[in-house]
Amino acid sequence: MVFVNRVSRLIFFSVLILIAVIVSPVALQAQDTTTPEIVVQGFTEAYYDIEIGLPEAGRISGIKVKEGQLVKQGDVLLFLDKELQELEVSQSSLKLKSRDELKFAEKRKELLLRLAESAESLYKDGAASREDFETKQLEFAQAASEAARLKMSKKLEKIELDLAHEKLRRRILHAPVAGVVATISKAPGESVQAQEPLIRLVEADRGRFVGSAEESVGKLFSVATDACLSFTGTGMDAIPAKVTFLSPTIDTASGFMEIKAEFDNSEAMARLGGSAELFIMKEGNSDCRNSR
Repeated sequence: MVFVNRVSRLIFFSVLILIAVIVSPVALQAQDTTTPEIVVQGFTEAYYDIEIGLPEAGRISGIKVKEGQLVKQGDVLLFLDKELQELEVSQSSLKLKSRDELKFAEKRKELLLRLAESAESLYKDGAASREDFETKQLEFAQAASEAARLKMSKKLEKIELDLAHEKLRRRILHAPVAGVVATISKAPGESVQAQEPLIRLVEADRGRFVGSAEESVGKLFSVATDACLSFTGTGMDAIPAKVTFLSPTIDTASGFMEIKAEFDNSEAMARLGGSAELFIMKEGNSDCRNSR
């Protein structure tokens, strides 16, 4: 009876060992496909997060946007007092459009050219004196010089108009990129200095991951590598990202190198500015949503 019990135990433990041998590789393989091979710690930021101002000092006359408003590239955000610059544009524009004097000078030049040619012909035939011939030539030369002077004057007036437009443009703040107005630091009527930050503009449709890793980890990445990005402590699914930058240098103090990646945030899924992890899955699992 004792012998039978011992045999039963031996068979039981043998079966357990056999099951473990069969199951363990499968379990390890499943674990390998769901465990990130390379992980980099870092944070996220907006693709553009800029503070913009004007190259001119002055007083704010109007603000055309509100905080939280989505703007397109080139939209007017605010402007300084610009009545003087607008008058300069109008004045220069009128001067450039006025072409009566130039038209008269061109017609006079054409007329005197014909008279000079006629005087030359008569002089050669002996029907006109040399003095008459030279007088007509001189009158034509003076008319041609006057027409050339007026043409040059119009070119200068065009430059003056361009300068007037530029002076006006420097008092109007346009959005350099599309984005969301995050902060407006001044109110209408307030004075501002040249290059003083007036509006903070954020483009959140695209995000950027910035992280650092030891050289041994960083060199496993390459530019344009497809990766996954998870947002620490949010419970969100990981999303696809693409590596865009690998620092060519190593920080001497820490021995770490910088790594950057970009990702689509057009649906505003991620609140940018928080901690995140960038990782590449082992072969066999390419779906970021099922990565963890």
